[in-house]
Amino acid sequence: IQDSNRIRLSGAPSLFHSLVAWDGGGDLRITALAAMTALSLGAQTITVYVRDDARLAAAELCQAKSKAARIFASAQVRVIWVNGEPKTWILDEQRPIVVRILSGMATPEHSAALAFAQAYEGVHITILYERVRAFAPDRPEMTLAYVLVHEITHMLEGVSRHSETGIMKANWSMADRYAMRKGQLFFSSEDLDLIHLSLASRAARSAAGNKKIGRIPLPGSARDA
Repeated sequence: IQDSNRIRLSGAPSLFHSLVAWDGGGDLRITALAAMTALSLGAQTITVYVRDDARLAAAELCQAKSKAARIFASAQVRVIWVNGEPKTWILDEQRPIVVRILSGMATPEHSAALAFAQAYEGVHITILYERVRAFAPDRPEMTLAYVLVHEITHMLEGVSRHSETGIMKANWSMADRYAMRKGQLFFSSEDLDLIHLSLASRAARSAAGNKKIGRIPLPGSARDA
């Protein structure tokens, strides 16, 4: 829903609803650069599964994930993207973030949302692609990138809040949309603090869980279902 110059992102107070910005060219190289930059800064890593039920063009989804990865890299967060859904044991033990992209406009309970998630649950995000596309028809991959960043950040922060400025605003103005196009919409300092506090807490819980069951986590390790 929008008025003369604003677009509404929030809905029911118990849920986070978002709207949220791509510049073309060099997707895979940029993604790799973002990851290397984040790692060189001592970044923490998050794993995000993406189930694309809307059947987006591969290039569009790749561009959106590349842009989102660069935004998170600027906050010293490295994103590992995985296609599909996690196996049950991964969901139970590792609690990754799981994004599902649907083709519909909205559901009755989320009539004004581009996407919605339950921050306190900390795992599942639903993106409504037709609303994402309607937000900026000429740059859907840009919008999708910022939707991903906004909703994933809600998962990381784990609290029901929005910021007064930047990526985590509840309502984006036309000026914010212009800033997205210029690559100049950023995290607020408060959001950066909350992201890293939450990641530290997640890491501590994960380490405690692995210690309890005698498992040593190895980067890139695999396990059969």
